Amino acid sequence: MNARRACATLLVPAVCCTIPIVADAQLEEILVTATRRETNLQDTPLSIQAFTAEQLELGGITNGRDLGIMVPNVVLNPNTGGAQPNFYIRGLPGVGLYVDGVWQDGFGFQQMDFAEMERVEVLRGPQGTLFGRNTNAGAVNMTTRKPADDFGARVKLGVGDFNRRDVQLSVDLPITDTLKTKFTGATFENDGFLKGLTTPWDFGAQDDTILRADFLWEPLDKLSLRFTYNDESKKGTDPRIHRMTRYDNSKVYAYNIMLGAFQQQANAACLANVPACIALNNQFGSPGSAAGWARPPPGVGTRYTGSASPAFNPTTHTTDYSGGVSSNYRTSLVPNQVFGPGEVGKWETKSDSMEDGITADLQYSTLNLKWGITDRLNFEAILSQWNQDQRQVIDFDGTEFLITTDDIPQVRENKTIELHLSGSTPNGRINWLAGYYRLKEDLTERFYRWGMWEFVIPNTAPGVAPTVNTVAAEYVRQTATLLGLNGVNNAPPGQPVVNSGGNMLTPNAAPVLFAPAGRYPWNFGFISADTLRNAFDDDEAWFGEATFGLTKKLDLTIGARLSDKTGGDITMTPTDAFRTPDPSIRPQGDPFAGFATSVYNDADQPTIDTYKASVAYHPTDAMMIYGTYSEGFTSANEPLVTIGATAVVPNGCGVRLTPTQVRCSVPAELIDNKEVGLRSEWLDGKLRFNATYFDSHWTGMRVWLLPRDAAGNTQPFPYQSGDGEGTASGFEFEVVYGATDRLQLNFGLGLIDTNYIQSGFFDGTTGQFPGAPFAYAADQSGTVGATYEIPLKNSGRFLVVGNYGYMGDYARDSAYQRTLIDANGNPILEPGYGILNARLVYEPAARNYSVEVWGKNLTDELYVNGGFDTRDTWGYDFSIVGRSREVGLSLTFNF
Repeated sequence: MNARRACATLLVPAVCCTIPIVADAQLEEILVTATRRETNLQDTPLSIQAFTAEQLELGGITNGRDLGIMVPNVVLNPNTGGAQPNFYIRGLPGVGLYVDGVWQDGFGFQQMDFAEMERVEVLRGPQGTLFGRNTNAGAVNMTTRKPADDFGARVKLGVGDFNRRDVQLSVDLPITDTLKTKFTGATFENDGFLKGLTTPWDFGAQDDTILRADFLWEPLDKLSLRFTYNDESKKGTDPRIHRMTRYDNSKVYAYNIMLGAFQQQANAACLANVPACIALNNQFGSPGSAAGWARPPPGVGTRYTGSASPAFNPTTHTTDYSGGVSSNYRTSLVPNQVFGPGEVGKWETKSDSMEDGITADLQYSTLNLKWGITDRLNFEAILSQWNQDQRQVIDFDGTEFLITTDDIPQVRENKTIELHLSGSTPNGRINWLAGYYRLKEDLTERFYRWGMWEFVIPNTAPGVAPTVNTVAAEYVRQTATLLGLNGVNNAPPGQPVVNSGGNMLTPNAAPVLFAPAGRYPWNFGFISADTLRNAFDDDEAWFGEATFGLTKKLDLTIGARLSDKTGGDITMTPTDAFRTPDPSIRPQGDPFAGFATSVYNDADQPTIDTYKASVAYHPTDAMMIYGTYSEGFTSANEPLVTIGATAVVPNGCGVRLTPTQVRCSVPAELIDNKEVGLRSEWLDGKLRFNATYFDSHWTGMRVWLLPRDAAGNTQPFPYQSGDGEGTASGFEFEVVYGATDRLQLNFGLGLIDTNYIQSGFFDGTTGQFPGAPFAYAADQSGTVGATYEIPLKNSGRFLVVGNYGYMGDYARDSAYQRTLIDANGNPILEPGYGILNARLVYEPAARNYSVEVWGKNLTDELYVNGGFDTRDTWGYDFSIVGRSREVGLSLTFNF
């Protein structure tokens, strides 16, 4: 029989792997490189969860998205743009991503395919010494399979729901005894799980192609040179739905007026003043009629399709809406409005985002040199070059309307060099590593925004902004006045009374018809942008770590890193590819063509020092107790912030550089973490029990604020300050039990308690508020899993694998203006959810092929896992949903 396979440590829950099949069911030793050196997982004083290649495959962890729900106290959800991740560990942001020791940008990591991956390690806690900045919460350390010594090939074919077609081919081809190669090609395709009701395509689709060449040259026993080249192409769509959260928002009224939803009420008011009604109907192209209020003028509302009724409310647009009374629909027109069952089904949407709204073309190469200078002294050099051309179209509102749509093309380039010198003393009591790191990064970004586009006249000429569609705006303004609306939201219980956005529907002093006493007509504005910028960074760091064997059972580890960062940005005027009248039509030409209008170099910042100290005690060979102090950081920055033309310049920002932009100063973000852990094995190695307690302190916390105009109205241009401070503490428990030679069980539990010490500027409307939860910090999360082997008479076998991951109630955003509040002033959290995955595997005696039947999210749970609520600014929620139930079949052949 084959050698046993065992699940990784920690909770490896959900991923349980191939079953140990020796009679004693002892658990396998797992090797990791979390300390930049190879160590036994159970002897490494860090909270780590490691997945081997077998565990990844049998657990159905095929890409980055699958990691989040399967590791307690870890959240990997989509950001407002689905390709960008919200990656949190222990309630803290800032997770570094590394492949073969090289830092990766987070764009598209959720869709990143783990083809030919040897191991994935999730490191919980700050990693500021060995891994550097932006690892405040932890890191994901991924290692690919090296070329093998012998010729071999592996083919994997997969089909499944939503027209899934997956093909993977990997060939190991030794050229000589010292030169080995591996070539990998893979395609992953599906049509999307979220049905588009207003488009001919569905959402959540995937169309990825991966090509990889890997060369390993080992001319000497102690010298190796490995070169890898990746060429990847990715296409996909955001699985976005609409959830209306503030039905009395002025923009919601505006769209309903355009649809004619308030015609009956408007007709009654019109007939009460027939002469004025006739005059206004003449103005809007319906001459001489007093029978009813004018319909929208020609050309207005032409994009409104797909609704069974002329309305914009939860019934017509919210996914999986069950109906009911809306107590916070506070208007004199329809108090306590009753909504019926929705038109949009459980896995449906009226989003009109583009078919290939997420695209990325990546070319990536690395060169790794390892040299054993002596038996106790080693040198390693890791060089990389990374280029990615990416684009993301974000239909924030999730409807067929052009309420808010962004198009963001980017070109990213970076080059890194990392040098390691490591060694040990002759007696082996001291092991050390010293290193140098350099990163040069360049980003060019074009940012297009279409906002409230039905109320503007587009103009795509260079430097010319769109203008107000006065006919459409006046129609809505006059109708709103006729209906007695004043453009100010009537607040539901517990919500602030604000003007929704301030520049959309605001009071106008000019007298108009039908203005009731004490009320004012509305004046239209719109949100739009077309900007071009280049940002450049140059990071440099020296670091080191050493472990001292104080006694046979007691080790001391100390580490430090000194980091410097310089950079800046260039503001540019674009000269090509101007915004089109419709975001479904891509701007033609070169979106990055333009000339510099200003160059800014960031102010000098002091060197940031981060430290680590750890003590590990081994009372027995099967037990370790450790205590660790570690630090992480995010560098200070001076971003160029858009605040809107009518906004007051916020504190901490300079003078206006353009009519809508200022430069703000944001201090460094620092995390320090204290951790106590137990790593242990029992029952002669059949039971693994690990426990960790952590306590983190967060300063320079990023706080999202909204700028205000002179009248105090908030503007829909969020910007960051660094005025927050908080703590996060909790526990992690992991159990792996080889119950029998056929059955292996796994369990994991994460507990978090978060608390703000300083919530930053808070005015009752914006900022983090006292008592608010951290974003993506569920109090409880956990996993359970089991793998069972059924041997067959012909020496073949079946493997039955099941795993379940759970995340408790959580906030997707901690900013007050993005958090629903109940009548008692408490935050309303996103409901918890669980994902159940299962897999049945058949392998013959020769193990030269396998047949797998698999299912993901078998309970078909609909859950919102990305975005945030914009109830005051826009009246709806930026909602992204997780994948629906999928069932499929895979065939794997080994040659």
